[in-house]
Amino acid sequence: MSADPDRRFLMRRAKLEHMTVLIPVSADAHGELARLKEEERVWVKLDRQRSDRQVRFFHALVKHVAEATAYQTMAALKVDIKFHLGYFDLIKLPNGEIHKHPRSIADMGREEFSIFFDEAVAWIFAEVLPGEENTGLLAEIYAMLEPETHEEPSR
Repeated sequence: MSADPDRRFLMRRAKLEHMTVLIPVSADAHGELARLKEEERVWVKLDRQRSDRQVRFFHALVKHVAEATAYQTMAALKVDIKFHLGYFDLIKLPNGEIHKHPRSIADMGREEFSIFFDEAVAWIFAEVLPGEENTGLLAEIYAMLEPETHEEPSR
């Protein structure tokens, strides 16, 4: 079976009696596992899913800050955050000019997004909202996402 390194399949870990197994979660993952021959060995790369709560919080924070500042749109602020934090690729155009292309947050794994998230929040309060009390704004964003609780998203 030829392995395509860019194909990803959602699985979950399960404990069965005295062994641990991976169980397919998606139809694609189930199909790939069904193609394996009994006793066939395969390489598996583990990549943990990002925290949906943390992603929702990031987008809510960026939207709130963008609307309250000269950025005006989430997209503009997200691009600026990525450029300032170095989350971009340099692309050479046919005319020889070098262009910065922001990386997609969707391509980040859990660990990379967690680092990006922490750096982005620090940059927002240092550069976009200098002197602003961050705990009050962060609590306000948490409250908007989940009115009953004021817990921070897990990192």
